[in-house]
Amino acid sequence: MLSSGDVIKFKNGLWIVMRVTSGSAYVIPLTGKPKPITTRKGVTKMVTGYPAETHISADSMVEKLDPESAYVRQVRRKMMGEPTATAEAPAKASKPRKTQVYVRTEKDAKEMKGQGAVILAALSELGQATVADLVAKTKGQFPTKQSEERVVGFYLSKFKREGLAKVTEVEAPATTEEPAAEIEA
Repeated sequence: MLSSGDVIKFKNGLWIVMRVTSGSAYVIPLTGKPKPITTRKGVTKMVTGYPAETHISADSMVEKLDPESAYVRQVRRKMMGEPTATAEAPAKASKPRKTQVYVRTEKDAKEMKGQGAVILAALSELGQATVADLVAKTKGQFPTKQSEERVVGFYLSKFKREGLAKVTEVEAPATTEEPAAEIEA
């Protein structure tokens, strides 16, 4: 009798049993056969063709495979998207993220209007700033459907290409909040 999660040999390939009802089992293929296809541009490529998902008898005499065998685990990970990392694998140490600081250069800007002019004026006034600093400085100065971070980021990349600003990277400040200092009266 088949049960959900079984891996079976059926029709010259490996199949997995997804669910079982009183009389039938719904199976989907894990392996397929290579077949050539020709694209619109006339290039012939080899792709893997899979048979259609189907129902078989829950009592059918098919060969069940050990779901913990190396080959079945490899095929299942590849086809079903199961995670490849094991629990014993150590987590990769993450480096502290660097923050980009935009510094205004000496180059004169040509006539600019709208959002770009507002952001360039704010950057010129601050001298150097991060995206968050510029968003706080220009908050509410231009109507937009997009987030203000995206608008500021777009213009900063444009300023960088045109030579109006350069980028320096610094270590991101720690995310832990420091307690506020008490004010003596």
